[in-house]
Amino acid sequence: ERVEREELASKEAERRQLEADLRHRREVERRMHPKTFEDFNVLFKELEAWRLNEAKRIHDSGFDEVSRRAAQRELLHKETKLLQTIDKLKIQAHTQNRDAKIKKRLETMSQPKVWAQGDGETTTVHTPYTTRAKELMDLYSGLRLPL
Repeated sequence: ERVEREELASKEAERRQLEADLRHRREVERRMHPKTFEDFNVLFKELEAWRLNEAKRIHDSGFDEVSRRAAQRELLHKETKLLQTIDKLKIQAHTQNRDAKIKKRLETMSQPKVWAQGDGETTTVHTPYTTRAKELMDLYSGLRLPL
């Protein structure tokens, strides 16, 4: 019984470690490739926290006025670069999300109609509209391929 408890405890610890690793990987992926509004909010909050920390460090460093101004200028330059990077990521995410939404809508429109029958079976019907939607989806996908 004691051995079983130890095995159970070790499996539980291993499961928790695996979940923590997975959560950490998701957070890293979320920051590297943001897709949602919340992902970008996290990036902006982290950038603001970093900027405040750096500004406090510059203020408390005891530099003379010229050195402090140069450090503040460098901080502003870095912040600007990071904001530009976040904006590029935002544009990429918007494009990817828009393309995914269009693809999903086209796939939905090109699906055959399905009706349930009284005996529990289903009937699948390709109507002229779904057939045409499938053709247009294939055409759209072909036009979207990179050259």
